[in-house]
Amino acid sequence: MAKKKVKVEKARGKEVVDGSASKRGDKFTSKYDVSSATIYKKDPGPGILRIPPPGHVLYDSEAPIAADLLMVKEIDEQGEMKDPVEVWTDPDNDTLWVLDGRSRLLAVREVNRIRAREGRVPVLLYLVPFASREERDAVRRMKIKNYHRRIPKPSTYAVDLFALRKRGYTWDDCLHILHVEKVDNAEKWGRRRIPLAHCVPAVRRAVDEGEIPLSMARKFGGGKEDGSARLGDREQEEKLRALLAERAAPKAIPSARVPSRVQERLTAAFSNGQVSALRREDREAAEVCRALIARLYGGVPGALAKWPSLSELVERAVSPPPPMPVERADLDQLDEG
Repeated sequence: MAKKKVKVEKARGKEVVDGSASKRGDKFTSKYDVSSATIYKKDPGPGILRIPPPGHVLYDSEAPIAADLLMVKEIDEQGEMKDPVEVWTDPDNDTLWVLDGRSRLLAVREVNRIRAREGRVPVLLYLVPFASREERDAVRRMKIKNYHRRIPKPSTYAVDLFALRKRGYTWDDCLHILHVEKVDNAEKWGRRRIPLAHCVPAVRRAVDEGEIPLSMARKFGGGKEDGSARLGDREQEEKLRALLAERAAPKAIPSARVPSRVQERLTAAFSNGQVSALRREDREAAEVCRALIARLYGGVPGALAKWPSLSELVERAVSPPPPMPVERADLDQLDEG
């Protein structure tokens, strides 16, 4: 993309160019690993300057898709972008892909849409080029710049780990890029999550929402890092349905077995003679305990009749739960997912 060579003027102590300009200084060298940034008088347009879409190696599933109205208001009032948008130039077609600053790009485009409608001067677009032309470096940069602002789900970690490993990064490099700290064994941590990258969306969602543990992802995605041992999509979905149905089925609640000698000591401990020696407030509590012991260990159904709400609570707890059938609609929803 060619830039005009035009006259440079001085304004407010900064270098300003009619068309495009360069800003230099330690601010850009340290933060972006480049020596200059470029201000464009005109937006190159969505055909050249693009936010990575789903399926692109630089796509960020948690990035904003609409302009932040507060940011729009701030940029419009200031009349300039204070922070640039960092872009990577695709060597194959010269497309400028956004690495960092999606919110700012969406906001400044909305500002300029409003300004164009009102006949006002547009805000200049402020871009910083990523130093490397290598795709693997751009992927690394995007992860570093965006991961610190979120708490990723297990499936997000898995997909990003797989993408980084495919591009040759070590396990330690991956954890550094993804801002993961306090892990003793990077490879063990990563290999536990990688199988989830090879799971169908329904399985990923089940792990993310805690319906099944992360450790079970290996049963679906297999134990091979490249996904060659994964189950087929339909097989994964069927296995997930069976697993969720099994987990939803009512399970027998094991009764708490208290040795008879302990029951006898408890009954003796709450006899009238010993309870009468307690403080008044403790005697009231002891009376409830004695009735509870009589109900649970003595088989006296009406022992808690003096306390109807408590009796109802206890009876509900000791009764077997009603069966909870799996709704057909729930299984159909998994099919659709």
